Amino acid sequence: MKNKIARVKEWLFFPLIIFWVMFFIYSTFHIKNIQDKNIRNQEETISILSEEFGSIIDIESKYNNNYIWANLYFRDMNDHRDKLLDLGFIEVDKWFCKNRVKVRFFVVGNKEGLKYYYPSERCIISK
Repeated sequence: MKNKIARVKEWLFFPLIIFWVMFFIYSTFHIKNIQDKNIRNQEETISILSEEFGSIIDIESKYNNNYIWANLYFRDMNDHRDKLLDLGFIEVDKWFCKNRVKVRFFVVGNKEGLKYYYPSERCIISK
């Protein structure tokens, strides 16, 4: 009887190990795909904003598994509200939203910039 129980335990242990290995591989690739998508979106958004605001002076970015946020400093930050509205952003509270991208104007010391956040659940309605 003990021999049968030991065989059953061994037989159940192997599929459990296979399941955990497959889960680890899937989650690793899934997170990598999300990070790549977020980086591509950031590059596209920065190129669109660069056309309107001029060249970028500085970028401070933070990446996470699920989101990206960045402080973008451009040369020409005059009329930032009108420029963002011309690009198709919609004003929601103090933020400007477009395709799950959330952007806000800010000033730190003598530097003016845009705070970028993607993906934003608040901006889903403004697709």
